Amino acid sequence: MGTAAVLACVVELLGGSAASRPQIALVAHPPADVSVLADGFVRTGDSTIYLITSATAFRQADCNNRGSLLKLASVIAHEDWHLRNGTDERGAYEAQLGTLLRLGVAPDSPLFRGVLRSEETALKAQAAALKRARERAAKEARRKSAPPEAAIAAADVALDK
Repeated sequence: MGTAAVLACVVELLGGSAASRPQIALVAHPPADVSVLADGFVRTGDSTIYLITSATAFRQADCNNRGSLLKLASVIAHEDWHLRNGTDERGAYEAQLGTLLRLGVAPDSPLFRGVLRSEETALKAQAAALKRARERAAKEARRKSAPPEAAIAAADVALDK
């Protein structure tokens, strides 16, 4: 079955009007700055959801098997949340899990539990990135607010090396 047909089946499964949904583009492989495990992604300043056709969820999708379309439907909900609300993963995963529940997926199903595991991994990565950013900002603030003598001493040490 063609990729465009699969996308049409997923969009039909989600329901709602096409006008209320952002543009969806299909790409064969994730770009270098997107995880190889991703099923989809969005770009800041771009109102398009990109679905990765080489991802397992897309490759396994079949219009004759509703269950195989559920993961892609939830990925669209996840990425749509990012477009409307920003980069926070917690909110995006809540939208994804809510979509799965709305579509009849049981909370104890392998699909639902797999998305929960992905959420946990993403939240840990997001927290680690935030911690690193805060540490860099604090270090920069300390460097900028240091007395001139400290900057001179630091430069002297660097010159001695």
